[in-house]
Amino acid sequence: MAAAYGLLAIDLDGTLLDPGGALSNANRDAVARAVEAGIEVVVCTGRGLAECCHVIEQLDLAGAAVVAGGAMTVQLPSRKTVHRSAMPADLVRDLSLILNDATGHYVLLLKDRSSTGVDYVLLGNGKVDAASEWWFRQVPVIVTRAERFEDDPHPDETVRLGIVTTAREMKKLGARVVQDFAQRTFVHHFPVISADGNGRHLHDDAIHLMEIFNAETNKWAAIAALAADRGLTPAQVAAIGDEINDVAMIRHAGLGIAMGNAIDPIKQVADRVTLHQEQDGVAHAIEQILAGAW
Repeated sequence: MAAAYGLLAIDLDGTLLDPGGALSNANRDAVARAVEAGIEVVVCTGRGLAECCHVIEQLDLAGAAVVAGGAMTVQLPSRKTVHRSAMPADLVRDLSLILNDATGHYVLLLKDRSSTGVDYVLLGNGKVDAASEWWFRQVPVIVTRAERFEDDPHPDETVRLGIVTTAREMKKLGARVVQDFAQRTFVHHFPVISADGNGRHLHDDAIHLMEIFNAETNKWAAIAALAADRGLTPAQVAAIGDEINDVAMIRHAGLGIAMGNAIDPIKQVADRVTLHQEQDGVAHAIEQILAGAW
């Protein structure tokens, strides 16, 4: 029996990866079975490409991956960028001034390494927040710094702008950004990933990361475009996720699946809820899809 879905988009953190940030054998094997059944499995993550290459390699995927929250689509296994949604330089400049002044932290400008040679430009004259320092030690990213926007050697090639601050500050800051830049940006914020004493990844509810994109940029927009290129309709797309940046793709996919550990807004728009990430919820969902139960 042919698979009901031609494309399966899977988020990484809180979804495919376990609480320690690792890929379980059960999830890896389930992805392989989906591919064997004729489903194109697409990693669809908020991480930049360098931050998730090790997972993609373990999955041995061909086709494409959607990274940077939908701002970039890359061809696999070459990792060639086939779509990039860069933010206008003046928008990046204006946002950076506001965010740097409000928090005293560097603004995190994500770049396409294949074009710029770096993954992040840390913009400003403040300090690197502790969560970002920890993250940059975990992943093989190339990071440089620029005190002023004019010092950024690639001002036209920012695909995402980020800032980290306390949850209390972020609530006010996020409202300001939405109010002042509502027509030009897509904005969300959520708890940062850190680690406990045993090396397990956890969401720190006290510290939030805000991500800002072009208004039309999100995971679903990238997945929908990729599906159209494959001759697939939204009804032929399945998606699995857990966090606020997954809402659009869970809502609009033909089969939207929330993780058992997903936030309530995800579960509210999902068609199905699978098991928790600690219980290999992705593997369970794939089993249901392949069996025709979902």
